[in-house]
Amino acid sequence: LLPEVGKALNEYTWEEISIVSASGLASEYWSVGDCKEIVLNGTIGTLTLSNFPTCVFILGFDHNGAGGSIDFGTFKSALSGGVDMCLIDSNYAATSTGGSKLFNMSHTTASNAGGWKSTDIRYDVLGSTDVKNGNASETCATNPVPGTMMAALPIDLRSVMKPMTIYTDNVGGSNVNASISATIDYLPLLSEFEIFGTRTLANTYEKNYQAQYQYYKNGNSPKKYRHTELTNSAGWWGRSPRYTGSGNFFYSSGNSVHDPANISKGLAPIFRV
Repeated sequence: LLPEVGKALNEYTWEEISIVSASGLASEYWSVGDCKEIVLNGTIGTLTLSNFPTCVFILGFDHNGAGGSIDFGTFKSALSGGVDMCLIDSNYAATSTGGSKLFNMSHTTASNAGGWKSTDIRYDVLGSTDVKNGNASETCATNPVPGTMMAALPIDLRSVMKPMTIYTDNVGGSNVNASISATIDYLPLLSEFEIFGTRTLANTYEKNYQAQYQYYKNGNSPKKYRHTELTNSAGWWGRSPRYTGSGNFFYSSGNSVHDPANISKGLAPIFRV
């Protein structure tokens, strides 16, 4: 049975949200931008959080043809009137190639070779896949890679998360259609087009497989602030490699910019229920 209509998103359990999502009626219950509080617990790369309250919010319903789904963005500082924020580690804006699990796309090089699919951050910081350089398995969310954001999410949320088939330039430093391919992810970063609805830095062909999220279509700002200091903004990584050059990935600082893969930036992944 479907849950009753008329309550705020935060008053429903994740199991109830999942039931409504699968029915295809989610937009009759809630609106894009509505928030639900979660608590993060655990080590994410080099960042340790203990009972850290934050909010996730609805980015869109049935996005890009994915019927019976709700896509959520991260993070908000409050259920109502909060600011959009990202998680940062203690080495924010620093470069490293020493192998430490910082919030950099690559822990050992300044290269975008292999695109999103081959990034270190995808596997050992986000836990978006449990197969390094490969597609996530069906148990990626319920049996997460240790020390990742996935493992720090509440169990009741992870139990209803759905796999996402997303398209990205998985070659890097290229601008041809052949470089675009699908990956299966549970906690990916956003692409340039999914945020801005335009392409300036990504492979020209990425946008042909993507759609801008309704949250950003509605005029919400792509700027985010540090979870440690809500008046101080931070650049936050996206998954699109820069179409020219072998080193950089796209990130958002409120507009579309790029930096080498070995720089630590903010994290704000998405997920599907």
